[in-house]
Amino acid sequence: MIYGNRAPVEKAGAIAWRRFRDTNRRTRIVAKKKRAAKLGPTKVNADTEREFGTRLRLARLAKDMSQEQLAQMFGLSFQQIQKYEKGTNRMSGSRLIQFSKALDTSPHQLLGWDKTESAAIIDADVYKMAQVFMQIPALLRPLVLRLLNGIVELVA
Repeated sequence: MIYGNRAPVEKAGAIAWRRFRDTNRRTRIVAKKKRAAKLGPTKVNADTEREFGTRLRLARLAKDMSQEQLAQMFGLSFQQIQKYEKGTNRMSGSRLIQFSKALDTSPHQLLGWDKTESAAIIDADVYKMAQVFMQIPALLRPLVLRLLNGIVELVA
């Protein structure tokens, strides 16, 4: 009865064999966990998750929803929504479809596969300002831009 490079003690019989087997199993499980921890999430995946989270946040803000409101729609905590938006937690495919329906967008837009929208990461305040700016009639936009540039020059 040789197992690997070790053999259980013959005298103790079945008890010794069980101890050896259980110890060996635990050792393999710990080694597997250590290998997984070493690998960790790759930088590419982390960046992708953060970009997805940003697009999710922008879609939520476009609907004027709070994290709590969105969480209540799916029976989640606002902390879970926060984790999705920060890219800490990943979202399943079925949850992605649910969120895209609730936010009146497509899964392609949330995933960044839709090339009509820029995937640039912007601040929420900048996004809101852009929304308000787009509501201003086209003839007045140059005047508003001049006003904003004047304010920036005064502050700087």
